[in-house]
Amino acid sequence: MLYHAVQIGLDMAIVNPVHITPYAEIPVEERELAEDLIFNRRSDALQRYIEHFEGANMETSRAELPVDPTLNMSPAERLHWRILHRRKEGVEEDIDEIIVASLTPTPLPVERGVTLPFWGGIGVRGKPATKLLSISLTPSCSSNERGRR
Repeated sequence: MLYHAVQIGLDMAIVNPVHITPYAEIPVEERELAEDLIFNRRSDALQRYIEHFEGANMETSRAELPVDPTLNMSPAERLHWRILHRRKEGVEEDIDEIIVASLTPTPLPVERGVTLPFWGGIGVRGKPATKLLSISLTPSCSSNERGRR
């Protein structure tokens, strides 16, 4: 397993990443079977390994996911997951959704007592001075209502 080779010092190898399943995605049982065989932990390791993988279709077991893990993710999180797990289906749609969201202005929430930084005047040696502007927002009332009070 490439994982163990890296752990003991392998720092370069020419591989096709399409044909490599990341270590974390290999089921624990299959990892143990492979490690038993590689490290000669059991006398029957080869027999157990062969029996386990006899007739198993690797592509279907890797492609099958019981539940869509991207179901409740934001478009950016979905894109990150798809890139990390080398799933190209849906990447273009996620990128389009992220671009549209970044071009759509979002309204700022209105809160009471908001403190906003602003640039005012000229500071030391020509650098602008930063000041804080404290705004207290109260419900507005029309001039007619003010006159009645």
